[in-house]
Amino acid sequence: GVDQLMAHFDPDLRHTPSRVERTIRNLVEGGPMAVENDAVDAGLLLSLYYKLPVFIADRRELKDNVALVVGKPGRFEVSQGQEPIRTQGRLFLSDELGYFACPIAQGKRAVVTERTQSIFIAGLFPENVGDSIAQDFVRRGGNWITGLCGGRIVQEGMVGLAEAQSK
Repeated sequence: GVDQLMAHFDPDLRHTPSRVERTIRNLVEGGPMAVENDAVDAGLLLSLYYKLPVFIADRRELKDNVALVVGKPGRFEVSQGQEPIRTQGRLFLSDELGYFACPIAQGKRAVVTERTQSIFIAGLFPENVGDSIAQDFVRRGGNWITGLCGGRIVQEGMVGLAEAQSK
């Protein structure tokens, strides 16, 4: 479902593998699982568990409301030494300051480090995923951030039409 959703916005999406795809490829080839920090690793594990893009960011670096938007012409500077990504027509998470993440890469802004004290975590669910799975993601994501990072959930929620409303 995610690939179908993404194909509407970016037919060339698969030219740039996501962190999850790079991790899976490395594990299949017998390599170690890269460990960054507890929060980023929890986001990666949630992506692997749900087989969906999961975004994690430093909430203190985000300004006002966060939205899923279609990118305008330009380049998106990503972290971890990758080449910039063409923005036009691709899906991005954005705030008042601009894009900070996309389904295939984390931007240079709002990167979660060991010093991060406020975490924003979100999953991108296509419409064929039921409410129960989305609610399970909210619960499990909160549990993993609490258990692995010693965090405390201060706000949670879902955006979009509930399954019963979409019919």
